[in-house]
Amino acid sequence: MQYFIDGYNVLHRKQQLDAHNLQEARESLRTRLMLFCEGKHRVRLVWDSGDRDTPIGSVKRFRAVYEVYVQNADEYLVQSVRREAKGQTITVVSNDRDVIKRCRKHGAQIMSSDEFLELLDDEGDDFPGYPGEPWEKYFP
Repeated sequence: MQYFIDGYNVLHRKQQLDAHNLQEARESLRTRLMLFCEGKHRVRLVWDSGDRDTPIGSVKRFRAVYEVYVQNADEYLVQSVRREAKGQTITVVSNDRDVIKRCRKHGAQIMSSDEFLELLDDEGDDFPGYPGEPWEKYFP
């Protein structure tokens, strides 16, 4: 299964973020997603903008997780689904109503951020070496 994830939309469902813990929260989600992907899923994790260390337009690959930094995550998600959904199943993870409507129109399946976080929690115990401490620390 392939997931396109609206990164900040998912993070903000778990906690209020401020500048000092934002990088740690992103790293924790990325680590959790790498374990989630182990042999069965591919993830494109999309962030709304770059930071000093990761400029807009950057793409990083961590096993089956592609992390993309763009100016507008909503537009990136919609356009990616429009281009890539033909012939494959893509699940878009977001609570943004406009993103949901537009991605569904182009053939994507939709999963809310809350449902996806539940899925991560449900599958988390099945992963060898599940890093409970970082996930629990930043996403209680």
